Amino acid sequence: MITMTYEEEIKTWRRNREKDLSEGIMIGEMLWSPVPENERKNLKLNFYPINTEFKFNTRVKLLEEIQERVLKRLDGEPTHPFLVVGHVEFTFKSKKNQLSFIYDKQMDAHYIAFRDLTCVKETYTNGRLLKVENIEQKTTILDFNKAFNFACAYNETLLCPVIPPENWLHLPIVAGEKKYH
Repeated sequence: MITMTYEEEIKTWRRNREKDLSEGIMIGEMLWSPVPENERKNLKLNFYPINTEFKFNTRVKLLEEIQERVLKRLDGEPTHPFLVVGHVEFTFKSKKNQLSFIYDKQMDAHYIAFRDLTCVKETYTNGRLLKVENIEQKTTILDFNKAFNFACAYNETLLCPVIPPENWLHLPIVAGEKKYH
């Protein structure tokens, strides 16, 4: 069995991210990409240098009762309901942080939507996403080197939800995907 180094793992994840956006992602039975077709051929995403300081072993706390939550989109209209299923807790530079995560039925996956102090200048204005795995365990790895942009970061015709204030981090997450273009 060949084992990848951490750096190889992140580089592979980044190549796969670019490939998915170039070729499309399967959503149900549809192949879809938020990137306009004329930009897909030579797609090159921007990332921060790999930084292990932003990889955390986090505590997972599932809610006793899943909460349905409607957010506002960037245009002020309501989103479809999201299912908030729990939160993760991690410590960075002696400060505890907590982020809620949702279940996305369409993608059959759990995600954290977050904003941090890099938003606007270095990363997408509205924030980024991070997939959460192994939520049935008491701990999981939260790796911000795998943080990625919302679909609306690539295409202004798409409207994304506004990140709820409880998922605004008051620290710069200098890891993961940067602004597109």
